[in-house]
Amino acid sequence: METENYANQGLKKTEGWATENKIEFNDKKSKVLFISRKRNDNKKVNIHLNYKRLDQNEEMKYLGTANLILMRILTIRWQN
Repeated sequence: METENYANQGLKKTEGWATENKIEFNDKKSKVLFISRKRNDNKKVNIHLNYKRLDQNEEMKYLGTANLILMRILTIRWQN
């Protein structure tokens, strides 16, 4: 699936950036949320972090602005 490949490539870049900046992402606390325009699209995706498959959730838990800031920083870095 093209979406899986794209997500896994992005996470590989993120892992590299995190290593360079001495940041560790906890794969046990990280989850996947698959969002689709199709109704009842319950596809299972294989997304990996630190060579471990991430669990897939059906809902999102908002963890505050710190995560939004980190996502914005990563988005800016990927564009460069």
